[in-house]
Amino acid sequence: MSRDDRSVTIDGARVPVVQIDRIDGDVIVSIDVATAVREGFEFTNIWQCKRVTVSISGREFAATITNCSIEHGVAAIGLTDCELFGSDTDRDGGDSR
Repeated sequence: MSRDDRSVTIDGARVPVVQIDRIDGDVIVSIDVATAVREGFEFTNIWQCKRVTVSISGREFAATITNCSIEHGVAAIGLTDCELFGSDTDRDGGDSR
């Protein structure tokens, strides 16, 4: 079922990814609910808008969870205000002008 073999974590908890989409700068991570629950992923606080640390294929960033909708056993977690960690070169000295 999984189309992506990417390693994804939200606040250190691994999530079984089905699909990752980018829409208008936001990231939508779709995960299989049954597998996530079986592997111990907590949906308890995911409904609240909160700041989290996300890692996708080794790239870590901070983001705000905007929503989580579940349909046909797949949860779509919306992430906005994504800020890549370790991008100091983009901010400090990255401009050669």
